[in-house]
Amino acid sequence: MSIPRSVFAFAIGIVAAFAVLAMWPKPRDKLEFNQALWIEFQDRFIRSGRVIDHDNGGISHSEGQGYGMILAEAFGDRKVFDDLFSWTQNHLMREDGLLSWRWEQRSGITDENNATDGDILVAWALVRAAKRWKEAEYMDEALSLLLAIRTHAIVEVEGRLFILPGVVGFENPEGLILNPSYWVYPALDDFAQIEDEGIWSRIADSGEWLTEQAIMSPSGLALDWVQLTTDGPKAAPNFPARFSWDAVRIPLYVAWGAEHRHGLLVPYQRFWEEGYEKGDLPAWVDLSSGQTAPYSAPTGVRVIANMVTERALTDGAQVYVDESYFSSSLLILTVIAMEESGRGPQK
Repeated sequence: MSIPRSVFAFAIGIVAAFAVLAMWPKPRDKLEFNQALWIEFQDRFIRSGRVIDHDNGGISHSEGQGYGMILAEAFGDRKVFDDLFSWTQNHLMREDGLLSWRWEQRSGITDENNATDGDILVAWALVRAAKRWKEAEYMDEALSLLLAIRTHAIVEVEGRLFILPGVVGFENPEGLILNPSYWVYPALDDFAQIEDEGIWSRIADSGEWLTEQAIMSPSGLALDWVQLTTDGPKAAPNFPARFSWDAVRIPLYVAWGAEHRHGLLVPYQRFWEEGYEKGDLPAWVDLSSGQTAPYSAPTGVRVIANMVTERALTDGAQVYVDESYFSSSLLILTVIAMEESGRGPQK
């Protein structure tokens, strides 16, 4: 069931959020060393306020807009941030306050469904921007988006609050289809600071539980996609039973978030340490058969592994923005996460 919220409570939330905003310290500015990565990312992937996913036919999507806005905020680039958010509002905003997830150059919106991780990322970018630039309008927009997420994309099952990947297509009689990587823990931690009703902390707690349960091999790695049945989480039908491009973000978000969750990193540390000992990090592993990808993980995944295993950023990874939007996003997000979490050197 959705979590209702009154207009009055929303207004109170805005006032409380502004009070928090006034107390937040100015963020650190220690990313100058990696400024070249941001410049290269813009050159490759950002055009007129939209982030282009070349690997997927040049589409744009809410995830990419959210990642781009987070990068722009982290590097203090307010003009690019505003361009990205303006494009997002003008091209992806739905009547219910969520974002359509997919946009194509010739056709415009080609899938009106939302992707809730994209909604969360955009909302978090706005919270971060309000914090950095002391701008109340950003916080107002963030709270509106958070209200839409809470109203339409959060469901309660047996006392736990879960994030629907999208408002359409993920609820069925056999159980919810869920993606553990949609729990962006540092974002949820920030949301909990500005909306003091316990909802976001409960959502984060449910994500921890889901991540611990969403395993089907001795490795302890979480599945990309799970189905929440009456017997607990299991591999989702119609999805490969893999730890791969989705679930690889789980250790990034866990390491970036509150320290009390860092115990969740243990299986990922073990998996990647074993990979380093064998001389290779596979791009994915099938958790039902143990089969690994016949090719190595890209740079974006390798730097996450370096952060989680507390290696130097460049250990076994060539740190550069490549042709892949996703790998390049993971690379720079990990640079930011290492800076903000203090986890590992940036070399």
